[in-house]
Amino acid sequence: MKLVLQSISSLAVFLVLLGFHHPLIAGPISREELATKKVYTSFTEALQEPQEVYRLDISGLELKEIPKAIVKLVNLQELDLSHNRLSELAAPIASLQNLEYIDLGYNNFKSIPAGLDELRNLKHLNLKGNKISGFNNSLTKLNRLEALDLAGNELEAISFSKGALTQLKYLNLENNQLASLPDFSPLENLQSLALGHNALTGNVFLKLEQNKNLRHLLLNNNLLRNLDELKEAKVSELKSLEYLNLSANSLTALPAEIEKLSSLKRLDIDQNKLSVLPPELKNLNHLAQLGAADNQFSSFPEQVLDIPQLSSLSLGNNNITALPEQIQQLSGLKNLYLNGTNISGSSPGFKLLGGLDTLDIEGIPLSTEEVMELYLANSPALIYYHDKHNNSSFFLKQLFSDDKEYLSGLLAACDAGEGQSCFDLARFNKRNGLDEAADFYYAKTVLHSEKGGFLNLEASFALAELLEKRLEEPNYLDKDDLDYTRLLSDTIFTAYSNICNLDITDSTAAEVQALSCQKSAQILDSQVRIYKAALSQYTRDVERISGSSPVSATGYADAVKGEMDKKLKLTQLNAKIDKLRQAIEYLQQESSKYTEKAN
Repeated sequence: MKLVLQSISSLAVFLVLLGFHHPLIAGPISREELATKKVYTSFTEALQEPQEVYRLDISGLELKEIPKAIVKLVNLQELDLSHNRLSELAAPIASLQNLEYIDLGYNNFKSIPAGLDELRNLKHLNLKGNKISGFNNSLTKLNRLEALDLAGNELEAISFSKGALTQLKYLNLENNQLASLPDFSPLENLQSLALGHNALTGNVFLKLEQNKNLRHLLLNNNLLRNLDELKEAKVSELKSLEYLNLSANSLTALPAEIEKLSSLKRLDIDQNKLSVLPPELKNLNHLAQLGAADNQFSSFPEQVLDIPQLSSLSLGNNNITALPEQIQQLSGLKNLYLNGTNISGSSPGFKLLGGLDTLDIEGIPLSTEEVMELYLANSPALIYYHDKHNNSSFFLKQLFSDDKEYLSGLLAACDAGEGQSCFDLARFNKRNGLDEAADFYYAKTVLHSEKGGFLNLEASFALAELLEKRLEEPNYLDKDDLDYTRLLSDTIFTAYSNICNLDITDSTAAEVQALSCQKSAQILDSQVRIYKAALSQYTRDVERISGSSPVSATGYADAVKGEMDKKLKLTQLNAKIDKLRQAIEYLQQESSKYTEKAN
C-alpha cells in the first residue's frame, strides 16, 4: 500500500509539471469556506487524511527541509512554514497547485527560493525576516500574486520587469537596506506600498507617478529631509492615494505641492522637525486624520483650523502652551490628542471643547476638577489622562447624562478603597468597550477585596480574560517580541492559576475555577511553543558562531582572544539552551497537571 501511495504521489508531481490536472485535486475552495476548515498542526495527523487537508501549520519546528510526503496534500491551500531553518524548497512543492498562501517568514533563505514560480495559483507570499539580499525580477510567473512581504531582509536593490506581478496589490519592503527605488510602473495594480525603516533620502514620488491605483504609501523611518521632488513629480496622477505616512524622518517643512495629493484622507508627519505647516493643507478636501505629534511646534499650528472636515488631530509632545478658541471651528473633530504638551487647564480652547469621542490629555498638569469638567462636558467622550494621585493611566467614558452623578460617586468610593465600587466601574467600562479602563478597575477590585472571596475571584478571572484578549489582538504587540509576549503570558497564567489553586466550595465559583484550570493549561502549551521558537533561534546562533572565525585575528594574541570570546559566547548560549530545554519539559508536566485539575 505504501508503494502504491508513493507511486501516485510521484505521478501527481509529474502530471502537474506537465500541465495536467490531478484527478484527486478538487480545485481551490472559496476564502469563506476555507476559513471553516481545520488548521492541521501535526504533519503526521495530516497524512492520515491527506485529501481533507486545506490548511497546514508546521511553523516553529526547526525544519531544515520540507517533508517529501507533502505532495500527498493535494488540496492544500494554506501552508505556514515560518520560524523554521529552511534554506531551500524541495522540488515536490511544485505539485501543490492549489496553494494560495505560503508563509516562509523567519527562515534561512538568502535568495528567493527556487520553485516558487511553479505555484501558479499563489496569491500571498510571506518571506519576512530572512536574509534575502537580491530580488532581480524573481517570481515573474506568479501572475496571480496579490500580496508579497519581503520585510526584514537585506535588500539593497530591487527591480520589476514589465508584465510580471501585474496583479500585485500589497508590497511590504520595510526594514531592508534600500537607499534608492526602482520604477514601480510595472506593478500597475499596486494599492499598498510599505517602505518604512530603510535608507531612502528622496526620489520616491518620481518612481510612483504611474501607479494610479496606489492607496497607501508608508515612508516612515527613512532619511528624508525634504519633499522638493513634489514640485517635479506628477503627484496629481496619484488620484487614489488616501494614506501617506512620513513619520520619523528629518523633514523641516512640507511643500505647498502637498495639496496635489487631492484624495488624501490621512497624513502622518509625526516625529519630524516641523515648526510650521503649509496653508495649502486646507485644499486637501478629504483630509480627515492628521498626525503631527513629536515635532517642534512652539504654538498651536493654526493652519489646521482651516480644515473643517478634520475628525482626528494629534499634536502630542510638542511645546504647545495654549489651545486657541478657534478650535471650535473644527466642528467635525472627534479625536484630539494633546498628550505631553504644556497646555494649561485655563486655556480658552478647553472651555469650548465638546462632542469629542476621544480626548488625550495624558501628561498635562490638570487638576482633578479640570479633568472632571472636561469629562462631563464631552458626553459622549473617551478621556485619557494620567492620574498623579495613584500614578496610573486609564480611560473614562460617559455615555448618558444620567450616569454623571452615579459615576462620580463610584469614582470617589473606589478611590476610598471600596472593592464593589471598583468592580462596578470595571464592568461599566468593559460593557462600553473600554478594556484598558476595565483592566485598571478590575485590578483595583482585586486589591480592595477579600482574597479568595467571590468578588476577588470574579475580578481576577475577568482581568485575566481581558489580558488574554489583548494578547490575541493582531496589532497590540509584535508577536516576534518573545520577551514581551512571554511576560504578558506569565501575567495571564498567574491570574488563572491562582484561581485554579484556591480552595473553593461554592458550586458557581467551582465552575469558574475549572475553566481557570483549563485556561492555565492552554497558556502553558502556548508558552511551550514560544520557548521552542527561542530554542530554535539559540541553536541557530550556536551553529553560526561555531562555524565562524575570529574577525580581527591579525596576530597570535588577537587570534587567542577571538577564540576565547567565541568559546565564551558558545558557553553562554549552550547554558541558555539547557535552561530552555528544562523549562519546556517542566511546562509540559505542569500543563498535564492543570488539565487533570480542569477535569
